[in-house]
Amino acid sequence: MNIISLGSDRTLFNDKSNAATRLNMLGEVFDKTVIIVHTLVARDGYLQKRQLSRSVTVIPTNSHSKFFMLFDMFRIAKNILREARIREWVITTQDPFFVGLLGVLLSRKYAIPFVVQLHADIFSQFFRKKYLIQYLIAKYVCRQAKRVRVVRGTLQQNLVSLWGIPQDRIVVLPVYLPIPYEPLQERKIEINKAPAVLVCARLSPEKNIHTALYAFAQLKKEYDQASLTIVGDGIERQVLEKIVRVLHLSDAVSFVGWQTSIKNFLLKSDILLVTSYFEGYGMVMVEAASVGCPIVTTPVGIAEDLLATSVVISNGYDVDSITSALKDALQDPNTLNKNRVSAFSHIKKVLLTESEYKDFYRAIFTF
Repeated sequence: MNIISLGSDRTLFNDKSNAATRLNMLGEVFDKTVIIVHTLVARDGYLQKRQLSRSVTVIPTNSHSKFFMLFDMFRIAKNILREARIREWVITTQDPFFVGLLGVLLSRKYAIPFVVQLHADIFSQFFRKKYLIQYLIAKYVCRQAKRVRVVRGTLQQNLVSLWGIPQDRIVVLPVYLPIPYEPLQERKIEINKAPAVLVCARLSPEKNIHTALYAFAQLKKEYDQASLTIVGDGIERQVLEKIVRVLHLSDAVSFVGWQTSIKNFLLKSDILLVTSYFEGYGMVMVEAASVGCPIVTTPVGIAEDLLATSVVISNGYDVDSITSALKDALQDPNTLNKNRVSAFSHIKKVLLTESEYKDFYRAIFTF
């Protein structure tokens, strides 16, 4: 079986990225996996095709404008399918939006199965309000797909109840993360005037990082030596750095950019802060739980179900709610310690072994 995957994850061109490592592992499941990533020459430079492994190839579109990215993806996929034995291929897209429409088109043109993957919580009121067109496109694409892969049970329930998609066409499979076989490190959280807060996220509007900064500014009035480290990059970085300067927090807030691994940051932090408006799953919370870093979060992703009793959840997405949640967590170190042990236990029970995950992943594309 061969897979053509259409997506936008440019970290696949970094051999050390989590995405590249994960795709290498999953590529062993199939005879051939070709991943077409839409890239812009002006933004990303001219990227070369990469052979991640014997069976996994990553191809950039190297488009000269956003307008042509989908056309370039279609052209590359068409050339691959035209030269191949069509019946041996399955097409998948990493989201159900504009790239998802391309997946529907290729599936119909070449009469091959189409699997769409849904990672975002598109049923969130914030998503529908900000991205109504994408929401409507996703509704159409998911209904046309032969199978829909989601990362959380709640998304499956919404697809069935709100969009009428048959349950037997939906598969729930979270993003892969190795099981933390090592024992949880002995570590007692003792909060003084210098709590270390960590944010790990793409610096984009839906992650609500500006609210994290204003909440941290409020927190610093009570914890004068508090520090905030922000791991990640994105379109809002310059705006966020300006907010830090306006709030006179430059000595306390560090932007460290995108990192290959966040494990060491999690181990050195007293709290992981998540301020997103919506999350399909919340991989960073899984990573935090797997190393015993306490979590304060808005009501998103797995914080609403899997980790509901193991994290501190804010009452809202505004500055006051997040500030209050941070202060509540820091004022009760005993509960923080209990939460981190509980979260570690929950995560270890639900994560799949590599072999189990490969079996589930293969089944998604078997028809």
